[in-house]
Amino acid sequence: MRILLIHADRFSFRVTGETSVALPAELEKAGSEGQTGEALVVFLAAEKGDDKDVGSVAGQAVGEILNLASQVQTHTVVVYPYAHLSSTLSSPRVAVRVLDAVCDGLKARDDLKVIRAPFGYYKAFEISCKGHPLSELAKTITPSKEAPDKADTAESQALKAEKTLKGHEVSVPVRKIGQSDFGSTAASY
Repeated sequence: MRILLIHADRFSFRVTGETSVALPAELEKAGSEGQTGEALVVFLAAEKGDDKDVGSVAGQAVGEILNLASQVQTHTVVVYPYAHLSSTLSSPRVAVRVLDAVCDGLKARDDLKVIRAPFGYYKAFEISCKGHPLSELAKTITPSKEAPDKADTAESQALKAEKTLKGHEVSVPVRKIGQSDFGSTAASY
């Protein structure tokens, strides 16, 4: 799963049309429009592999969201499905399961207001990001039961090649640099 978290002064969305994977039940869950003032807006995309442990992925996402919501001291979270965060999307069925689990995990908190945008619909949105150091964060979440990626554990070709290189001593003459070495451009920096 990929998530993009934006701490916003305001956020609004409205459905503009159906995609090929639109489900009427999504409009019942989320509605065709929504708006809020200050909130943590969570754009999310479920990815291939998330189906290995939907509960783990959703639980980790909820943890990240709650942690940041606490840090920025907001009590409103917008969950917005956003396929553009990944090029390796899960199936729509898995994406809806992940979205449901994330929303359920957030709604279990009495101190949070959760707004959900519908999955499978084209939407227009407006956002005003606060612009402080924690106002824009991106995270990648993988199922906890997933084996480590081979690329993480295997030695890269570059490291293997580097070990076979032979060192050669290089001598570089050293001289003192004076103001005249920079000419008239030194003042322009």
